[in-house]
Amino acid sequence: MIRALTLERRQRQRKHRRQALFLLFVLVGGVGMGYYALFLSSWFSIRRVEIVGTHALTPADIEPFVPAMEGISLFTVDPVWAQQVERHPRLRSAAFKKKLPHTLQIKVVERSPIAIVVLDSLCGIDKDRVIFPLVHSSDFDHPLITGLRDVPYQVGMPLELPQLEPVVEFLAISETYAAVISEIQLESETDVTVYTLSQGIKARIEADQFPQKMYYLTEMIDDINQRGLPVAEIDLRYDDAAVVKLQGH
Repeated sequence: MIRALTLERRQRQRKHRRQALFLLFVLVGGVGMGYYALFLSSWFSIRRVEIVGTHALTPADIEPFVPAMEGISLFTVDPVWAQQVERHPRLRSAAFKKKLPHTLQIKVVERSPIAIVVLDSLCGIDKDRVIFPLVHSSDFDHPLITGLRDVPYQVGMPLELPQLEPVVEFLAISETYAAVISEIQLESETDVTVYTLSQGIKARIEADQFPQKMYYLTEMIDDINQRGLPVAEIDLRYDDAAVVKLQGH
């Protein structure tokens, strides 16, 4: 009797062992098939790369910066590869989005110019002081920043100049006020000269006081235009006063 029970127990153990081995085989096989389907087969291979989010640029402008990915699995795409797309100097960021079964979407965000910088050529500059080529007609609807022709620069990198920082700060947050300006000339590290669109008034401002004095200047220009005063020059380099010079004086 005892021998019969022992034999039956062994048979049950063998059966359980065979079932466990079978389940393990199914699990390993399933993982292997899943890995093959996701990473090795053509089921999710990239057949189309779609670039969205462009405004001044076109997808063709960005394509040379896109790594070769056609034919590889969507699930092997490394998000770090987007940094290669971001090497385009006009782009602020790029991100990948998988659209099953065969499309990789690249969503880009362009840099927006707040001014045109006159270097050895005309370039755009954004709120981060990054320099980039001008590519669209709308890029030219911004004030000129001059006085930098001999300044070394690199496209796609920030232009590091202390006297430029307050100017960019003002232009970045004050588009309405910036619309009255035709040119901002950086005379030195301490002095900035502004030329207005209306009447071409010349205004002299200290660089470190640029944002505050520009708000004051725009109010003065509104008053000058309403009165029809023939103003030639305004000197705002004084703490509590503005010196106004009329045309012909």
